[in-house]
Amino acid sequence: MPSENALLDNLLEQIKSDALVLPTLPEIALRVRDAVDNPEASLHSISDEIAKDPALTASMIRIANSAFYARAVKVTNLNAAVNRIGLEQVKNTATSMAMKQMFICQNEVVFDYFDRSWCDSVDVASAAGAVFAAFKQKRPGTELESDTLCLMGLVHNIGILPILAEAEKNVAEFANRAFLDQAIRKLTKHIGVAIIRTWDFDKSFAVAIAKWDSLDYQPAAVDYLDFIRIGAIYAGLLGQGRAQADLLQPYLEKGVIDDLGIFESEDFLEKYNETKSAFDD
Repeated sequence: MPSENALLDNLLEQIKSDALVLPTLPEIALRVRDAVDNPEASLHSISDEIAKDPALTASMIRIANSAFYARAVKVTNLNAAVNRIGLEQVKNTATSMAMKQMFICQNEVVFDYFDRSWCDSVDVASAAGAVFAAFKQKRPGTELESDTLCLMGLVHNIGILPILAEAEKNVAEFANRAFLDQAIRKLTKHIGVAIIRTWDFDKSFAVAIAKWDSLDYQPAAVDYLDFIRIGAIYAGLLGQGRAQADLLQPYLEKGVIDDLGIFESEDFLEKYNETKSAFDD
């Protein structure tokens, strides 16, 4: 344990001094974001960039047909998918689809944490998206965006990555569950906020990372954080030991949801499963 405490102290010191090596976005996500930011970007130029990655192409079509964007008519090609999602929104969507590339490693113990974290993040994003789809039907004028919510759900626990990367580099000492549980509990939020700032994401992402499990912090207006928390409740990551109905009550009163039994509705389950399948290989 002394050596594990030493690593914790070292990581904390690196965070304080901005010396911690933070993960970068996957290359394909960076290329798409740069292409969209080009003032001369067009639907075809963005589609051409995405088409260089067959896996991302397939994922983009699936997400365009998911609960986030689905219409009566399914899209079957990349141009139609990008057109449905929108040029600006495609940045976040491409980043979301590429996120799984960051959750890879070789050590069995560390991989278990990577895999569980990715699955939890997909659950949160999918449940949040399914709830948001129902909300948006009632309030089509909302300024909240599906693509932002999806990406926010996927990165709400992103701070775990450098911890697991450090454990994999020092398998003999740190690839054990006692250390990882302690490090994740103490450091994930601090590191996650640092990553989001490095990526130059909107500050709402940093708020979601820092506050998603702090129920004493409640935005006055309907916010992305409300949907992230509802997704976390569905995934069993928030309010363990408390009745689900009690956890959802504030969102019923706020008008985010219409029914405390929302997770049992066929519409929710259909949209949840549809969106989740967009992240399957």
